[in-house]
Amino acid sequence: MVSPSTKLTILSGQGTPTVILKGVTGASGTANVYVTKYKDGISACSDMKTVTVGSSTGDLCSFTLGILDEYVDGTQSGSDTVHLSVSGNYPTGTTYSWTITRQDGSVQYYPPQATRVRIVAASIDNRITDATVEAIYQNCTSVISKNFRCAIPNADIYGNLFPECQGINYNGLFRQATDIKIAPNPTNATITFEGKDLKNHKVTIYDSNGVEIIKNSKIDQNISLEKQNKGIYFYVITDENGFQQKGKIIKE
Repeated sequence: MVSPSTKLTILSGQGTPTVILKGVTGASGTANVYVTKYKDGISACSDMKTVTVGSSTGDLCSFTLGILDEYVDGTQSGSDTVHLSVSGNYPTGTTYSWTITRQDGSVQYYPPQATRVRIVAASIDNRITDATVEAIYQNCTSVISKNFRCAIPNADIYGNLFPECQGINYNGLFRQATDIKIAPNPTNATITFEGKDLKNHKVTIYDSNGVEIIKNSKIDQNISLEKQNKGIYFYVITDENGFQQKGKIIKE
């Protein structure tokens, strides 16, 4: 048995079937833990469990934390937001706070929330250059930052990448959408799509009045605009995960 002065504390899991206990440094041996079970909040019974108290000094806060290399671009849908996400193995109940820096040097703080995805304000005129996230779980804290070589959003409202984002490899956030090309554009008849995994994408096309003329059509085949009037049309390509790419088509 451990000495009476040795204490066990609940590190995590209070009120759940699995509880992690922590002993003071240097404690070892065994200890009795009494577990009380309640039924319907009225009757109670107790049970005693014997646990081993080890002398390991391992790090109980050895969680990993990262910022995902993708984001959901809400500006493509007119919402002026982006969704940033964390990676790692921090457990449920962890809170995450974000600090965002923009191109003009302004800083925005987003207070702690118990969600791995954070919606932050976005602007194509003052894009995000840096992000820092702090994770807090019980007595464990981690902080990680990311600098984006291509500020986000990295595409305009039509899905066209900004010049500094084209043809480069970088370890920065990139919108989750495949870069699909349309040709010919302008067109007087049919259009074809060029890119990877075309079978996993669909396109919806609108006229200049916002009227839907083609809905959820596969893009691994030609699409005819021959019967449509001359003018400007807008398209939205959606992949299997719901991420979008927007642009315009000119019909001659």
